[in-house]
Amino acid sequence: MVAANITVNPSYLTFEGTPDGPKTFDITSDQAFTLSADASWFQIDTESGEAGQTMTVTVTCDPSELSQMREGSVNVLAGETEIRIPVIQGAAGQAVEPFISIVEGNSFTFKADAGTFDVTVQSNVDYEYEVTEGSSWLSIAPQTKALVS
Repeated sequence: MVAANITVNPSYLTFEGTPDGPKTFDITSDQAFTLSADASWFQIDTESGEAGQTMTVTVTCDPSELSQMREGSVNVLAGETEIRIPVIQGAAGQAVEPFISIVEGNSFTFKADAGTFDVTVQSNVDYEYEVTEGSSWLSIAPQTKALVS
């Protein structure tokens, strides 16, 4: 087998929590190829393509009911070359670009009179956000930041 030369444009797809409609990407390969979706919440309209022809692939995404964004991929296999086209969807009711959310569902309820509580914030962009104290009885510990890939 020989490595394939595969071109994809755009190189990833994003959907809002409630998608506006399908999205497309163009793919060209110097070898025949197969396509597969690795998640059940989105569908692709074709499973294969011919060498040397540019093909437009349509991806349809189901509405999300989750409080977190989700990611899957369209996998392309041509010869011995495999590439992954990320498909990213925002949480229910959320946009993806940019997306910042409290992981537990965009709000946090304190269930005790005193104590320490951790609130996890997620984002798909390196986006600055500010956390403020809304009451005199509430104090905020220093924030930590991590990149998850």
